[in-house]
Amino acid sequence: MVKYVEYTFYKEVFGGTMPEASFNRAAIEASVYLKKITFSRIAESDPPEEVKYACCAMADQIYEDQAAKQDGKTVKSVSNDGYSVSYVTEADGSVELTEAKLSRIAQIYLPGDLLYFGLDGSDC
Repeated sequence: MVKYVEYTFYKEVFGGTMPEASFNRAAIEASVYLKKITFSRIAESDPPEEVKYACCAMADQIYEDQAAKQDGKTVKSVSNDGYSVSYVTEADGSVELTEAKLSRIAQIYLPGDLLYFGLDGSDC
């Protein structure tokens, strides 16, 4: 399984705060997503620094989304005036929301050539 970034980079360079065990799971999930949206164009042995930063930011987002879940449900909103909690339903598309967040992170950190899904001339 691919993992584009190690915990030492996450903690020391990126400045992340999640525990190592949580990071490892989230980083693998982020790396799989990165591999998917870049069509496997990233070198697994020595990924560029932009990829490592993207992976760290995505891992943080995945961790936050998982932490927002209560009893297997994702919290949509909380009101403390009379205390109420509403949860994301399947109709709300919680998976699509997470993927949209990850996609925005990728667009911030990754160069356009990694996200380009068309032909580059050498493919003709």
